[in-house]
Amino acid sequence: MSSNPARHVLSHEKELGMRKTLLGWVAPIALALISVPAHAQQFMNFPVTGFGPFTAGIMSSVLDHEVPHTLVAGSPPFGLPSSVGPYGYSGAVLSFTGEFFLAAPPAYPNQNLGCYPKPTNANQTSTWRAVLQGVYTGTTGCTKNVALNYDNHPGYDYIISSGTDVHPAASGNIIFSKCIKTFTNVGTCESYGAVAVDHGNGFVTQYLHMSNLNYGLAGSGSNQPVTTAWTMGKVSNVGVTAVHLHLEVLQRKASPPNSGNYYARENYMIVDPYGYRTASFYADLLLSKPGCLWLAGCSY
Repeated sequence: MSSNPARHVLSHEKELGMRKTLLGWVAPIALALISVPAHAQQFMNFPVTGFGPFTAGIMSSVLDHEVPHTLVAGSPPFGLPSSVGPYGYSGAVLSFTGEFFLAAPPAYPNQNLGCYPKPTNANQTSTWRAVLQGVYTGTTGCTKNVALNYDNHPGYDYIISSGTDVHPAASGNIIFSKCIKTFTNVGTCESYGAVAVDHGNGFVTQYLHMSNLNYGLAGSGSNQPVTTAWTMGKVSNVGVTAVHLHLEVLQRKASPPNSGNYYARENYMIVDPYGYRTASFYADLLLSKPGCLWLAGCSY
């Protein structure tokens, strides 16, 4: 992929038109489906000893704020009008730093390119903010200061060596269903190396692609109490190709729509533990914005 952002820039009018389309389906979802809980307190440790949320070069993919991530069937990213694309891709990635990364026609909006350059327009330069340059490494052809990875991603991917122990970000319970399948309707938690921990404060953290899974009692249908000393598994590439740790943070809706299944994904929303840089020109499309959840804090 070229590092020349000019080759990848839609006109400013087309860019704003795309975001108006996105906002058009975000608003009804917000009104009809979501009651947003109050602002949260910081409670999360980084799940791998010796690393932190801002360790240099630790990220290969960011959470995409261009999608509301309500986890309701039929809503983005699980279903969009054909005019927006059959796969739910918006054609853009919006990072926690408030920077907007944009695909180019004809790829938008019918496929996930994986890598999205940062266009220059009236609201931003092509230069990446220092904190994103520092924490992001990316993947082959999608490296920092070139392009960001990737459209609709509901969490963060961290570059950590295979076999490294993974611990809960805070005390809680590994849920009796083992995981919440935010990522697919097929397969099992084991087939994606996934473990979910309910922290009892309205938040669930979820860890994917691990090997050597240790569900404890959750493996037999009961909650398993855990502390940050519990080893849930090891960094691996279960269910994917590249070795990495995928982290998601889910917040329970104030009015969960599925009363018959406590851990049904539609009872939750994806949130960003890094919060969002509100000074950005671009509106954060996540429907819940609890702010920074890392105990180490967020400074950007």
